[in-house]
Amino acid sequence: MVAKAEQLQDGATFIELKNGIKYYGAQDGIASEQDVTHDVIQKLDKLQKLEHSRTILGVLCTQYVKAEYEKCYKLQKGDIVVDAGAHIGTFTIKAAKAVGDKGRVIAIEPSENNLEFLSRNIEANGLQNVTIVPKGVWGTKGTLKLSISCRRTTGHSFYTSEQFGTEDTEEYQEVEVDTIDNIVRQSGVGPVNFLKMDIEGAEVEAIKGMDETMSGDVKLAMEISHIVAGHGTYQVVIPWLKNKGFQVHRDGRMVYARKNN
Repeated sequence: MVAKAEQLQDGATFIELKNGIKYYGAQDGIASEQDVTHDVIQKLDKLQKLEHSRTILGVLCTQYVKAEYEKCYKLQKGDIVVDAGAHIGTFTIKAAKAVGDKGRVIAIEPSENNLEFLSRNIEANGLQNVTIVPKGVWGTKGTLKLSISCRRTTGHSFYTSEQFGTEDTEEYQEVEVDTIDNIVRQSGVGPVNFLKMDIEGAEVEAIKGMDETMSGDVKLAMEISHIVAGHGTYQVVIPWLKNKGFQVHRDGRMVYARKNN
């Protein structure tokens, strides 16, 4: 699966897959740990020599080994996709390749560092069908402080480390936030076919601003494994989806939903 893996002089990790897709990503604040199965390690063996690549290893496993976001729906040519919590673009790029020139991917990401790599990866793969939205997703439009994880670039959140029960927050960034409905409307695209959401607990707020988007025939894949204010986010999200007329399937940390026929 991995054709090339190296750490560059500028400190970035570079991965090229055998299918030609290229990814650049930041190194982690901690050394890699073998927290994936032996089967996965074998498939991504070229990454094991990179000491601080736990995050990029994890997101590549999510996309290309487990295909976690695609278990309820196979992307079609011409689809409109929203990637909320785009990170460095691992799913964005995979989705953009799948939907083709007539499709569109709206990639939403608030972190400055992640946005740099997201733009770099889109350019490296020659994609013209991606719109980057440098914002966070929330229930209202405004600004919020984004808690930056010093350990991994997928751990940034609008909730403090104390709320998450961790102690890896070292700094904050003030970022713009907006609703899914506003972002989709301003992007000028048609009805959304697929919404992927992985926004570190903010899903409980995001659902307050996506009624319009969810009124169509949209399919959804959302991570709901977070604890916010002492409660699992799934306890809020799943009842909300069912109330909107969605058929819901939970699989571990993920929930998948599509409209009841």
